[in-house]
Amino acid sequence: PLPAAPATAAAAASAPRPAPAAAPPAADQPHSAASREHRTAATMSGVLKRLSKRLSGNRDGDMAKLKELQKQPYKEQAIWFLNAFWNNDAFDKVKFMEDAEACETVWKFCQECISLDPKDGEGNELDEVLAHRLLEKIESVLTVVEMREVMRKIDVDFNRRVSLFEFLFYKFDADWRLMVNSVKEQGGDEMKAMLAETQALVDEAKAQLEECQKLAQQALEAENHARAEAANAAKQEELAKEAEEACREAEEAFIVAENAAKEAEAEEQREADKLAAAVAECKAEEEAYENQKVHLETQSKRESIGIVKRGKAANEYHQLLATETVGMREARIRQEAALRRQQKAVDIAAAARAAAEAARQPFKEATEAAEQARKDAEEARAAADQAAVEAEKAREDADAAVETSMQAFNEAIEAMEAIKAEFANANQGRFWWMERELEHAKQFMSKKQLAALAK
Repeated sequence: PLPAAPATAAAAASAPRPAPAAAPPAADQPHSAASREHRTAATMSGVLKRLSKRLSGNRDGDMAKLKELQKQPYKEQAIWFLNAFWNNDAFDKVKFMEDAEACETVWKFCQECISLDPKDGEGNELDEVLAHRLLEKIESVLTVVEMREVMRKIDVDFNRRVSLFEFLFYKFDADWRLMVNSVKEQGGDEMKAMLAETQALVDEAKAQLEECQKLAQQALEAENHARAEAANAAKQEELAKEAEEACREAEEAFIVAENAAKEAEAEEQREADKLAAAVAECKAEEEAYENQKVHLETQSKRESIGIVKRGKAANEYHQLLATETVGMREARIRQEAALRRQQKAVDIAAAARAAAEAARQPFKEATEAAEQARKDAEEARAAADQAAVEAEKAREDADAAVETSMQAFNEAIEAMEAIKAEFANANQGRFWWMERELEHAKQFMSKKQLAALAK
């Protein structure tokens, strides 16, 4: 039997060589041919194994490149993938240069990853749970077994996490080794430096435009709200005025009744005052009569004065007694009776006036409340008008900021077009991505701004 071939060429070189043998007889020629075939096979096996080891080393290097590339955020992964297969003749499944829908799919996958990842745009891989959620969106309904099989296929580096690259490999059935080695398609250092500068312009224009448009929209909404509040305040003011007028009209009848009752009470009181004055006058006359009688009686009896004066006083005293006083007393009594009756009339008039005041009181309070409400409404309307003026000014300032951001936007477009003209055959995926971001930014523009941009 022939000795076994060494496992590798190195092993074959180190193996002891047999001593040369004499040429075999003619009858042994077939055996000699078999021996040569065996040695040829052994040599080929060694070559193949060395080649396999070299390829294995290349695969290890490619995996290291993939792991390094997967550290990039989702956006950079998407751009690298687009660059790699933009117009790659070695990959016939899709050419992104010719397939706008496929480019949109890459954009959509990138946005989905960013929305699912807690790190947002800074993330680079999804855990298994989030990857399952993304697969549910991509593949609709999958069984548990199918989901696990897809995850097994997707996770190229077997780290139980899934990058955007790995989703895209699965979606487009792309060769990941071809992608990691797409150096030419990614552009040179000079181009990358210019692209980085242009990308900064694009990012700044996008962020500035989105922020300004957001503020402008908020300012517009605030202005509309302020104007609506001002209009509502004006309406409330008119309603308050109408309510105040209605309350005043309703109160007016009670005011008339109250005033009439007050006038009637005053009239009765004037009559009572007249009667009281008459009674007082009668009492004064009676009091003067009694005082005079006492004085004359006293004088007529005073020993300290002369007899003539005493006689005169006595004479006047008797004349005074002869004076009729019945009529005086009767007049006072009648006046007092009339005064009592008039006082009752005054009391009745006062009660009527009090009733009129009580009847008017709710309407008076309603009028006062309506008047205060009208004043409050006037103040609210004035404040709302001022707020509307301030909101309009804020909206104008926001619109001016948007115009400034439009300039930055146009500068970004011009820079991108210039670099595209200079580097026409590389990094096309990034150019597409930058244009797509600018297109995305346009959704924040008004029709007026879009029209200005189109000029």
